[in-house]
Amino acid sequence: MSFEIESKIILWEFNTSDLFVYLCNLINLCNSREELRRAMEHDPQRPEFERNFIWGFGSRHFWLKQRNPSNGIIMENRLLLVILNDKEVI
Repeated sequence: MSFEIESKIILWEFNTSDLFVYLCNLINLCNSREELRRAMEHDPQRPEFERNFIWGFGSRHFWLKQRNPSNGIIMENRLLLVILNDKEVI
């Protein structure tokens, strides 16, 4: 997997940057799309992720956008794109 940070993170809360780094480390530990999906579904930080971010999967990638936790507005641009390699189990 490869990371592409596509926009700046906005620090709406004091732990926003910590959550983003935690999420990047979580993604880096996964070896496949399925591992990443399971990690995102079952991580104990999920409620905090959902307050600050929105994410999903494309055919060969994982995307992440930032959400304003105070009003729920989702930023227009993606924050992060993770490209899933062909060699990985998809």
